[in-house]
Amino acid sequence: ILFLHKNEKCFPLSMDHICRNSTLNDNKNKILIKSEELNADNLIEKSQNINQTHLEISPKIWRGVNISNLNSVPFYYTTYETEIQIMIQYCFLYAYNSPYNICGFHIGAHQGDLEHITVYINKITWLIDGIYYSAHRQFGGEYVDIKNIEFINGHPIVYVSKGSHACYNRSSIISRVFCCANDDTCNPVYRWFPDELICLDDMSWNNYTGMIGSIPIFGKQGWYKNEEGQTSNCFTRVFLPCY
Repeated sequence: ILFLHKNEKCFPLSMDHICRNSTLNDNKNKILIKSEELNADNLIEKSQNINQTHLEISPKIWRGVNISNLNSVPFYYTTYETEIQIMIQYCFLYAYNSPYNICGFHIGAHQGDLEHITVYINKITWLIDGIYYSAHRQFGGEYVDIKNIEFINGHPIVYVSKGSHACYNRSSIISRVFCCANDDTCNPVYRWFPDELICLDDMSWNNYTGMIGSIPIFGKQGWYKNEEGQTSNCFTRVFLPCY
């Protein structure tokens, strides 16, 4: 269950909603395919034999779904395993990542925002060992042991940072980048518990080689089916933000 900040301005969307409100552009931002001709099912077909494409997401959907329909937006997921654990990766999609206000400068905004958590399930006990909560970059998140995770009716809670959508296990101010770009998960108000889970292994668009706004799709992320267990802490988040 995800809890979003009471002052969140950019809510999640489905991939199909984003495709139907985007154009397929080349690396010079020339429109190749108009939005009315594009959807999640034909993205791969439309982008074949075209190098360096991206989805230019219409600003009209940057705010995401109306909060009254929040649970209509699916969670995407995939699984993989090791000898001792099964990993379930739950993935979340937003059209826009809001900027940080650093000394009056707005920094860090971008089209397209992909976030995830990885749930580690023990093959012997079939219980959750812990969860990796992603934040910003690969290895920028934090692995949290089961004893430090909150649950509602058996579902782990994810607190979503205002604007950046980074995932955390707690409602707090999380210091980052010399305390100039902190994440705020306080005041969690909007509850996102979707009506539908969609397996990414069944989605052709998850093999798209271009960009969703300015970032690669889930299947092209370095962490996809490959969470290496690296974790950040307060020191690395504040003093080694590029580590």
